[in-house]
Amino acid sequence: MKYIPYDKMSISDLEALVDKTLAHWQDLYENGGNDPCWPDGTNLNLVRNHIIYYQGLIRAKKAEPEQLSFFSVMENENSNPKLPPKVPDSYMAHPERIREAAKATLAAVSEAGIPIQNLCGLKQAIEQDDLISMRRFRDTAYWLERLSA
Repeated sequence: MKYIPYDKMSISDLEALVDKTLAHWQDLYENGGNDPCWPDGTNLNLVRNHIIYYQGLIRAKKAEPEQLSFFSVMENENSNPKLPPKVPDSYMAHPERIREAAKATLAAVSEAGIPIQNLCGLKQAIEQDDLISMRRFRDTAYWLERLSA
């Protein structure tokens, strides 16, 4: 797909981009992300800001004086979906699942006789309830395979 600058996109292209970005926001809200440095809330608010920007471009394009038909301004007047809510920057999707998975990885690695220091701070992340760091250790099988080699 060829890149098209936002200001060159049609209104329908921008509306499709809003829909796609809203779906991404919803997925991130429900399932969480994989960002190793930032909580889900920070990323959700960033995606929300993208939606605001795209909707602003749509409003600007609809206000342009060039009009192809009498009804073109009225068409799709309500087609922009609602703006998702702003969430606390500290929001994390499924924090209990993250904690459980991190503890399961720690237990499995310990049972396998692998030195805990090989886990890049997992024990400390659990002790400090650092969800961002803990979510890196969700896949127990991955860590067992990597650390056993």
